Amino acid sequence: MARARAGGADLALDYTRPDWPRAAREHLEAGAGLRATVVYDSVGGTTARAAVDLLGPGGQHVVYGWSGEGLHDGGRSPSPTRSWPNAPSRPGPSSDRG
Repeated sequence: MARARAGGADLALDYTRPDWPRAAREHLEAGAGLRATVVYDSVGGTTARAAVDLLGPGGQHVVYGWSGEGLHDGGRSPSPTRSWPNAPSRPGPSSDRG
């Protein structure tokens, strides 16, 4: 967490603490009701679901590692096009990519 803060993160939380979603919401609400712009997820499963629920419009869910179950409960394989509540659809290809 110290490395995330040193890298400029506004907030870094330990997902093994059961109160991390509450702490994240409190931090975001203290900022005039803001939503998360990016969440980094190396676990999946219910942890991923709680993290995605914190995202605002245009927010990004960055997935890496997958040390736990998939995005869906029951260990089903994740779908790269899955839409989450509170999160926008994934943007299409950009014409300015070179």
